[in-house]
Amino acid sequence: MIQTVQYLHCQHDDAGQRLDNFLIARYKSVPKSRIYRAIRKGEVRVNKSRAKQTQRLVTGDVVRVPPMTISASKAVSDEVDGPSIDVLFQDDSYMIVNKPAGVPVHSGSNFHRGIIDILCARYGDSVRLVHRLDRDVSGCLVIAKNRHALLSIQRMWLTDAVKKIYHAVVFYDDFPEFRSVDSDLRTESGKLQSARTEFVVLDRSDDCLLLEVYLHTGRKHQIRKHLSSVGLPIVGDKRHGDFAKNRTFSGLKQQMLALHARTIVFDIDGIMKRSTAVYPDHFKALVREQFPGQFAC
Repeated sequence: MIQTVQYLHCQHDDAGQRLDNFLIARYKSVPKSRIYRAIRKGEVRVNKSRAKQTQRLVTGDVVRVPPMTISASKAVSDEVDGPSIDVLFQDDSYMIVNKPAGVPVHSGSNFHRGIIDILCARYGDSVRLVHRLDRDVSGCLVIAKNRHALLSIQRMWLTDAVKKIYHAVVFYDDFPEFRSVDSDLRTESGKLQSARTEFVVLDRSDDCLLLEVYLHTGRKHQIRKHLSSVGLPIVGDKRHGDFAKNRTFSGLKQQMLALHARTIVFDIDGIMKRSTAVYPDHFKALVREQFPGQFAC
C-alpha cells in the first residue's frame, strides 16, 4: 500500500530497466494491474512528464509514484512472518535458499505471501528471483540481491554453466534402459520449445525409482512432463502424473509431489557457488520407506 506520493531516484544499478519492471520490483504487494493503470493514466511521472510503461530509465531519473491503496486482504505486511526458510548460501550478490514445498515463489489470489515477499520483508526490496520453482517443488532457489547480479546470472542461466540437479521418486513398470529425454515441449500458447532432461537411477524398489535428474533447459513443468512421457510419472504429481497410482499408493501419505531441487552449481567471475538442500520431511519419509538403504538427508 502506498499512502502518500513518493519520489524514487533511478540509481546506476537501475539504469536501462523498463519503467513498469522498475515499479513492480519495488511494490510487490500492489497488483500489477494497478501499477499499469497508474502509468496509463499519467499518475506515474518520470522527470515530471508522462511516460510509457516501456520507457527505459537512466541514472538520475526521478519517478513520481501516486498513492495506491489496495484491499487489506491482499496487502503484504512488512512484518517478518511466514514459514521458516533456510538460507544455504549468501554473499554480497546472491542468496540460495531451501524453498519449502507447498509455498509459491510469488503471492497470488490464494497465497498472500510467496517466498519473494517473505524475503523482501526480511532482507529488503532489492532481492529478486533469478528463477522459479513450482509451488509443490522444494529445494534450491536462487535469489539475486541487486539488479546487476540478476542480469549477470540470467545471461548464463539456460546454459550448461549452471548445473541444476533434482531428486525425484517416480513410479515405473519397466526399468528404463535410456538415460535422457530430448523432446520438444509445447507452451500454453502452442509454441514448441526444445527441452532436454537427463537422469540416473540412484535406487529402486518394487514400485518406485529414486532418480537424480539433470535439467539442461528450464521449460515449464519440464521434468514432470518429460518423465511422465516415458512411463516414469513422479509420485504425487496431480497434473502430469499417474492419478490411479497416486490414489492407491500406500507410501504417499501426504499427497505431496516427490520432486526436490537438490543441488545447484554456478560460477560467477571465477567463484564457484554450490549448494545442496536437505530433503523436506515428506520426501525424506518416502525415500526411507521405499529405499531403506539410502541415507535420506
